[in-house]
This record gives sequence, structure tokens and C-alpha cells, in this order.
Amino acid sequence: MPYRLKLGSFALISALAFSACENTDDDKDPVASNPILSDTVIVGPFTSKVELSASKTYLLKGFASIEDGGELVIPAGTVVKGDFVTRGTLIVKRGGKLTVNGTASSPVVFTSKQDAGKRNRADWGGIIINGKSSNNLPGGTGISEGNGGPHGGGTSPVADDNSGSIRYLRIEYGGTKVSPDNEVNGLTMNSVGSGTTIEYVQAHMIADDGFEWFGGTVNAKYLVSSGNDDDAFDIDNGFSGKLQFIFGIQDPALANRGHEVDNDATGSTATPVTKPTIWNATIVGAYSAGATSVKANDDDNDGLYFRRNSSGLMSNYIVTNFRGYGFNIDGSASKTNAVNGNLYVKNSILFNNKVGLTKGGYEVSFKGDTTGVASLISTWNIKVQDPGLASIDFENPNPVPAALVTGGTPSGTSLDPSATYMGAFGTTNWLTGWTNFKKK
Repeated sequence: MPYRLKLGSFALISALAFSACENTDDDKDPVASNPILSDTVIVGPFTSKVELSASKTYLLKGFASIEDGGELVIPAGTVVKGDFVTRGTLIVKRGGKLTVNGTASSPVVFTSKQDAGKRNRADWGGIIINGKSSNNLPGGTGISEGNGGPHGGGTSPVADDNSGSIRYLRIEYGGTKVSPDNEVNGLTMNSVGSGTTIEYVQAHMIADDGFEWFGGTVNAKYLVSSGNDDDAFDIDNGFSGKLQFIFGIQDPALANRGHEVDNDATGSTATPVTKPTIWNATIVGAYSAGATSVKANDDDNDGLYFRRNSSGLMSNYIVTNFRGYGFNIDGSASKTNAVNGNLYVKNSILFNNKVGLTKGGYEVSFKGDTTGVASLISTWNIKVQDPGLASIDFENPNPVPAALVTGGTPSGTSLDPSATYMGAFGTTNWLTGWTNFKKK
């Protein structure tokens, strides 16, 4: 039976509160020297079912964990502010659950402690979810970035593992570096299973990737990645879930790639191969209309960047305004995957990419080589035309197109077959009410 955080119960776990001191063991969390004595501070660990109150604003301190058998329930309208000093981060461990019950008019918000107008990337950490599903790491088990602990089901992965339910959640002004090449993203999903629900989540102004998947089979819909200084959507280590209704928009001042996809760090043939299925996406790059130069990372600012033996089945996309290619395929293994039909973007619009560069007039390349690309573009039904988005102003976007362009018909479990148009939006702007695009 759930209980709400009260002073007495919180004091019982206060001795386990976390602080800024760093532990070199990635599977352990920093431990605080001072107890937490307030029922509006989240420190974990949560070993049973705990329900927060929508009437309060909480402070997330240190690396707070939801343990195996524990569940944290967050009702609509709850605000959680991440602590800067202790790099507030919420970690769902294997067997734990996070339940976020936001609504379109009353989302759950994880944000900075700073007042509006003073908020910045890296003001706190982010959210990490570890599941028991599959990945292509040795032995089927990995250690999460951000001191998040182990993930994966080992030699017996649970494809439909359930790490909870997240609906209408905003994660903003976070992201932090724990150590070199060990960062906390907006939302990190490690070997998360398909029993988990993830819908209507925004990762905004994050000091790393907006969303990153390390393996897993989780499906997700209505994801928004905005203003993140690295990749909007980063996919690795055998992720094979299905995504639909995906919107990414880059900050014109700082950005990397729209999608960055690897099979693994070395481009091996490890299985399961990274092969997401993604339908109905609108990905807007850092270039803005009328700009005389592009401030975002030059060579790294590709829309869809697949490398290291990765595959991917993408359809009904709009990719526009990137400094590099709309779709850049890097390496002989990924090129082979494209030629063999395991990597493509079909029934899509690629427009106004390659800004400021002369790249032969192509929106697609094999790492700068356009040999053989023309036939693929024709086979994939790629259109090079203005998608007519109402507004791509970063702080006030309206990516609903003036006229729908018919694409393919989504088919398969968890996909909406009625979305037969190119892009993430039909005639309705589903961003309304629950998102935030302010830089600070």
C-alpha cells in the first residue's frame, strides 16, 4: 500500500542521503555526511512504494535510487528541483519502478533550483532507468553512465520487463558530467523492457544528450528533445524498440546531431544489433532562416548519423536545417546495412540541410561519398521540398506543416496506423500545454 513522504518516515532513510562527494565505484552512490530532515527532499533509496504529493515542490539531492522492489509514484503537477551541488539524479535500478502520472494540462516537471531566467544546462543531473531487457554488451550486462549501476538481464534477458509508467514528464536544464565519458543525460534508458510505458516526455536544455538508449526493447511515443548541447536522440548497444511521434529541435547556438546511432563503441557484429524502428519524426537542426552563419558544431551537425555497424528502419520523417547531411551513413558496415535494406529513411522529406557547404546537392551520403546514393533516394521515396512548418523559432516552435504530405502506413505492435503523413505532426500540435522551450 503506498504511503506519502512524511517527516518520520523520511528520517529513517535520511542517514542514506547523498551528497556531492564522488565515489570511484560506478555501482555505488555518493553518501552524505549530514542527515536530511525535511519531507520535501528526495534522497532515496526507495525500497517500497512511496507516493509524492502534488501539493509540494521537492528537492532532489545526490544520486537517489529506486531499488529492486521499490516504486516512486509522482502525481500530476508535482515539481522536483534538482540540486546543483550534489548533482541531483534519480536512478531506477533493476526491479524498481518509476510511475509518473502527469497530464497535458498538469505535467510532472524535473527542473533547476534556479529561478526562471537564471536557469542553465547542467544545473542538476537527470533520470536514469535500468531494466532487465537485452543489450549487446559482453555477458548481457552493463554499467550505466552516471553512476547508475548495472543493467540488463544477463544471459536471460526479460524483453517485456517493466520499469514503470511515465506520461507527461518534462526534464529541463539538467545533464552533468560525473567523470570523463561518464555523463548523465536528460533521460537515459538502459536495457529497458517493453513492459515500460514512456509517452509525452520532453528533455530540454540538457548538457548532454536529450534521450539515450543503451540496449533495450522499450517502445515510446511523443518524445521532445529541445536545445540539448549534444545529440537529440542517441541510440546504442542493441536497442530494438519502436518509437513514434518524435520531435527534435536544436538550439542555434549549440548542438551536435539529431540522431547518433551505433551498434556498440567499436562497431562490432555483437548481437542484438542496434536497429530501432521509428515512425513519424520531425527533426529541426541548428540553422535558422536568414542566418548568415551556423554556430552549431560544423562537421558533427548531421540530422541522422548512423555509424559503427548500426541499422535502423525509419519512415515518415521530416529532417531540415542541419549544417551537415540530412542522413549521413558512416563506415562500410553501415553502408552495407543500407544497401541490404536494414538501414533506411523512407517516405520522408529532407530539406535545407548541408547549409553553407557544397556537397553535390545530395541530402544523403556515405560519409561524404554520394556514389550510389541517387538510386537509394529514389527507392526510399525521399522528397527534397520545403515541409512548410508553421514555425521553427526555437523558443516558440509550431512544427505543424501547412499541408500534410502522404507517407507510408505504420504497421506493427505499439504503432498508430493512422499516422500516414510525413513528420511527427498531423493537424494538431501535441506540444501544447505541457512543454517548455525557454532557454533559461
